[in-house]
Amino acid sequence: MIHSVKVHFAEQDINDLKEISATLERVLNHPDETQARRLMTLEDIVSGYSNVLISLADSHGKTVVSLPRCA
Repeated sequence: MIHSVKVHFAEQDINDLKEISATLERVLNHPDETQARRLMTLEDIVSGYSNVLISLADSHGKTVVSLPRCA
C-alpha cells in the first residue's frame, strides 16, 4: 500500500514537472512579449506551486532571475 502511494505521488510530480516545463518553454519563447512581461508571467506561474523554484542563467552562467523572489 505504501509503495503504491509513493509511486502515485512520484508519477504526479513527474506530470507536474512536464507541465511546468512545457509552460515555461512557451513563455520564454514567446516573441511578442517583452522580457519584463515574460518574467512577470513566470512569477505568476511559479506562485501557483509551493514547491517549485526556478533559476534562469545567461550564456555565461550568470543568474538572471530566481523565482520565487525572496524578500
